[in-house]
Amino acid sequence: MKPGEAPAIVPCGRSEALARKYSELAALGTGQLPGLLICWPTARANKFQSLLYRRAETHGFAVERIVKLEELDEIYWPGPVIFHAHWFGPLANKVETESEYRQVVENALQSFDALRRRTGAKFVWTAHNTIPHGSRYPEVDTELRRRIIADFDAVHFMDESHAALLEEAFGLGPRHAFVARHPHYDPAHADHLERSEARETLGIDPGATLLLFFGSIQRYKGLNRLIAAFAEASKTRPDLRLVITGIPSDADYVAEVGDAVAGVNAVRFLPYKVPDDEIQRYFRAADAAVLPYSGEQLNSGAAMLALSFDCPIIAPRAQAFAALERFNVTLYADTGEHALARALAGFEHRSSTIDFAAFREAHDPVNVSDAFFKGLEPLKG
Repeated sequence: MKPGEAPAIVPCGRSEALARKYSELAALGTGQLPGLLICWPTARANKFQSLLYRRAETHGFAVERIVKLEELDEIYWPGPVIFHAHWFGPLANKVETESEYRQVVENALQSFDALRRRTGAKFVWTAHNTIPHGSRYPEVDTELRRRIIADFDAVHFMDESHAALLEEAFGLGPRHAFVARHPHYDPAHADHLERSEARETLGIDPGATLLLFFGSIQRYKGLNRLIAAFAEASKTRPDLRLVITGIPSDADYVAEVGDAVAGVNAVRFLPYKVPDDEIQRYFRAADAAVLPYSGEQLNSGAAMLALSFDCPIIAPRAQAFAALERFNVTLYADTGEHALARALAGFEHRSSTIDFAAFREAHDPVNVSDAFFKGLEPLKG
């Protein structure tokens, strides 16, 4: 290699990568066998996992991310192994019948058993929701949840109230449970734009009240309901503007939403994956983020993202948002077809009393990550 030249990157297999991770952790001299946390399914577009795991090394863990359960066959590790499941929804992505889905679920459970037998792995599930968003096979998903709660070694909740909700939904509780909150996103995204500059880049009038929907464009998000409510609220609030942006996850639904806002000058529909450094533009320009969905989710990453940018939220009094009321977040009663329209029409940015400082303290990513790994301690053996 010539002076000043960058060293070539030599590809290595999973076994070599895991061996290197083990050696690096062992060299720290903690006196304990290094642990391996297997993250499935990995979601790099969402910074949640990176923030949750940011203190892994401090607690003696290496993190190995996998996309497909078949990758478990490649895992060998001489120390404690913990399999950490986030979302089971991807299991249904490519199935077309309930019987096919049942077989996929059974195959997944067999993969878990094989990993347990081979490595002595412990299993943890983070309860993001009761059943997956937009479940096509709720009976199968309910059965799967019961098996996960019964068979997994622990369940990680992001609020103290969620354990009771899960037990009410499925009639049983986990062997071991612990709480580590959803981290805020302050360290994960660029944040240097002023409000005026952000608005200028979006072409939003300085005097307008800008409402923002930010997130993947999926049917369960309730965008048709939001668009109808916005039209109603605009009759008494001509200053209102609405921007809808995010990953176009469902092509048919994206087309449906596009048709619904066609020709409406007060609404901008921008379905695309917003790069990390552009996220600030939307939240700094907005007066409030609107989260019109309620359902089976226990947490809302979109709400956490908005509050991380000091952006108030307009959301229903649903379980995904209930824990935020402690920070003076105002939630509207999710009853009646005009409830959302009234919430939009009644919003005044200057009247926001949200305690952003308390929110940041409670959801500090370092403290959250520490709490998560401390919750895993009983599983290390």
